[in-house]
Amino acid sequence: MFMFTQTSRHAGLLRALAATALACLAVSGSLASSVAFAQSPEQLTQIDQMLTATYKPNEPGAVVLIAKDGKPVLRKAYGLADFEKGVPLKPDDVFRIGSVTKPFTAMAILLLEEDGKLALSDEITRFFPDYPTQGQKITIEHLLTHTSGVPIYTEFSAVRGNAALVTPIDVINAFKNAPMSGAPGAEWVYNNSGYYLLGAVIEKVSGMSYADFLATRIFTPLGMLNTAFEGKERGAKRVPGYRTEAGKFRLAPDIAPNMTYAAGGLVSTADDLLRWQIAIASNQLLKPATWKRVFTPATLNNGTATEYGYGWLVLKLRGQALRTHTGVVAGFQSSVLMLPEQQLSITFLTNQQARQNVARRMGEQIAAMAIGKPFPERKPITLTEAARVSTRRQTSAHDHARGCAAAASRSHGSKHDAAVRRARIFSTGRLLHALPIRSGLGR
Repeated sequence: MFMFTQTSRHAGLLRALAATALACLAVSGSLASSVAFAQSPEQLTQIDQMLTATYKPNEPGAVVLIAKDGKPVLRKAYGLADFEKGVPLKPDDVFRIGSVTKPFTAMAILLLEEDGKLALSDEITRFFPDYPTQGQKITIEHLLTHTSGVPIYTEFSAVRGNAALVTPIDVINAFKNAPMSGAPGAEWVYNNSGYYLLGAVIEKVSGMSYADFLATRIFTPLGMLNTAFEGKERGAKRVPGYRTEAGKFRLAPDIAPNMTYAAGGLVSTADDLLRWQIAIASNQLLKPATWKRVFTPATLNNGTATEYGYGWLVLKLRGQALRTHTGVVAGFQSSVLMLPEQQLSITFLTNQQARQNVARRMGEQIAAMAIGKPFPERKPITLTEAARVSTRRQTSAHDHARGCAAAASRSHGSKHDAAVRRARIFSTGRLLHALPIRSGLGR
C-alpha cells in the first residue's frame, strides 16, 4: 500500500523517517521486523506535507504513526513538545489520550467477564447497592454502549474541577442523584459517566485499583511500557499540553486524574498504541468471539442499531470499515483509527487543544489519503445575495430553537435538561473527552 520513498527534495526526510521507523521496530518484538514499502509514495509525501504545513516548528505539535500490516510506514513528530523552552516533539513522546481511554476500560471489563467475575447483563446495583436507578434497570452493557441514561457528570459545574472530590466514589456520589438523562436502552447519548462507573466496577470486582488492573492485565503483557493511568507512570512523563488564549498558546489548566478516571485518564505514546492495535488485530488477550462482540454495534430497545460497540465507534470511511475513537482533554487531542479491510492503523496525538475536533478531522483526512480516497479539496465560494439571506434566516431559526429549549428548561425544570444539552452539543460540537462527530465519515 505504501512505499517508504519520497521525491528527491525529501531525501533527507526519507532517511530520517527510515531510521526512526527501524529503531522503533527494534524496540519490541511485538512490532514487525521490517518496513513495508508502498505502491504509492506520493500518498506518504502528501500526508507529510499536510502535517508539516499544519504544525509549525515553533508551535505545539503532533505525532503521527501510520502502520500497514502492523509495520510503521510513517512515524514522525511535528512542532514542539515544550512551547516555552522550544523543545521539539519526538515520535516516542507521551501524551494524554483523553477518551481513547474508553476502549481500554471496555477491554478491562471484558477480561473480567471472561474471568467469570461479572456478566454484561448484571445490573449496576449488584456492585453499588445504594445507586439510585430511579426505577430503571441499568446494566454493565448499557454503560459500555452509551445507552445507560445515567446523569452525565461532565455536564455539572459542581462536579467539574471540584477539589473536594478526591476519590472516584466521591465523584459518583456527586452526580448519581441527578435526574436520569434518558431511559436505559432508549437512545445513544455519549456519556462519560458510564465509563466512570465502569472504572469503579473494575476496582470493586478485581480488588485492584483501576491503574494497577490495566497495567497488570493489558499494558505489561503487550509491552506498553509508556502507557499508564496519569500519575502512575512507569516510564517517561507526558509532554505539556496547550490551549489558545487571545490567539496565544498557554499551558492548559491542569486536571485532576480522578476527574477523568476511566473515561479519559490514560497517557500513552504512538508506539504503544500501535502495539495495542496489533494485539487487537491478532485477537490477543480476549477470545476471538469477544473481540467480534467489541466491534458489533449495540441495538436500542426499538431495534435500531447504533454505531458504537464496546468502547469503539464502528463506522465507514470512504466506503471502508472503520473502527475508531478520539479524545479531547485539557491541552491534548488524540485519534486512533483502524481500517481492518486495509490492514491499516493510524494514531494521531497532539499537545494543542486550539483547533476544535482537530484529532477527528485530521485522523479522517490521513486515513482517506492513505487508502487513496482523499476527501475533495474545500474551496471558498462566493454567495449570492439570495443565498446570504437564506443562510441568515436558517441561522436565526437555529438560534430561536436553542432559545426556546433553554426557556422550556427554565419554565419546566430538569426534565428538559436532556433537550437543552443536545442542543448545546450539536450547536457547538463540544464534549469533554471526545465525541467523534459523524459528518463526512460515510463519504
